[in-house]
Order: sequence, then C-alpha cells, then structure tokens
Amino acid sequence: MMKSTAITIVGAFLLTPAHAQNRPIVDGNAWYERCWDGALNTQALCHGYALGVVDVLQVWKNTAPDTAPACIPSGIASSQLRDIGLQYIATRTKERHKPASELLISAFQEQWPCKK
Repeated sequence: MMKSTAITIVGAFLLTPAHAQNRPIVDGNAWYERCWDGALNTQALCHGYALGVVDVLQVWKNTAPDTAPACIPSGIASSQLRDIGLQYIATRTKERHKPASELLISAFQEQWPCKK
C-alpha cells in the first residue's frame, strides 16, 4: 500500500510541466519550495518524491552494488529523508537549479555512503 501511494505521488510530481526543453522535470527549487509548503497534499508530494529516489537507489544497489552512491539503511522515515534533503539543498543555493533527484542522491550519499 505504502509503495503504491509513493508511486502515485511521484507520478503526480512528474506530471508537473517543465517550462524549458532542457529543464529538469523537478528541480531543486521546486522540490525545496513544495517541501516547505504546509499543505498536506504538497507534503505528500515532497515525501513521495524522496521515497521514489530511495527506491531508485535500492534498485541501483541491488543491480550494480559496486557503483551505488548511497546505501540507505532500512527503517528510515520519509520525514527523515525530507529533512536531510532540505538541509542539503538549503546549504547549496547555487545548485538548486539542478534536478531534485540529483541533489537528493548527493544528500543521501553524504549521509549514507556505501562501503566499498
């Protein structure tokens, strides 16, 4: 149930139109602003996007463990993922134009690097 909800939420995020051809679908600015919005539906998008990035990292770890950038332990709450992402992006204002997924992967890699 939780996974299908997260997929639905990430899908809704991905349907947000990009205004420029080379612009990421969800950049760091958009994700950061949505995560600070107190509305329940916007918070769901924020948490769902972070969970979607974690799902991608888990697949990456399972299929190519030697190249996986982050190894997130089980049991991490979506609110913790959100907080780590927000803190990372807040300290890198010059990078907020980059894709939110790239920024979140970097944040999670800094927090939970894979042991090589």
